[in-house]
Amino acid sequence: MNLSGVQRLQALQSVSIPYLNPAGKTDHSANYATLDMTVPETVSSFLADRPWWNPAEFLLIAFAVYLSRIATEAKFDLGISLPAVKDELTGMESLFSTVVPLPVKVDFDRSFSAQYPDMLAQLDLARQHKTFGCGSFRTK
Repeated sequence: MNLSGVQRLQALQSVSIPYLNPAGKTDHSANYATLDMTVPETVSSFLADRPWWNPAEFLLIAFAVYLSRIATEAKFDLGISLPAVKDELTGMESLFSTVVPLPVKVDFDRSFSAQYPDMLAQLDLARQHKTFGCGSFRTK
């Protein structure tokens, strides 16, 4: 089944994180911040044994699997924004979404390494799609 961009966005599934107040139930607006973090040596060593794995991709996928496990939800969509796409859309943000869904499907019975190629393929599809048109627009 091939869904249009709008249909795909309407079908998104969020993840419910334990102990997190839903955005609509708080008295303050969302705040966003960045934090530079050093990758732990154990993670660096793990990646050194897998030079074909991209560290940024690995960290994103590991974060998605972490969310899945703490929420005990095997399937959800994670919104990602790709810097190159944001640069391409400067001035057109009202027409195109700079956030695209990354479908996360985790099999709790399989190891991370066994699932990594499947999740990487989903990330590649999200990169290829780049954006969704807002309203009635559809892009590919």
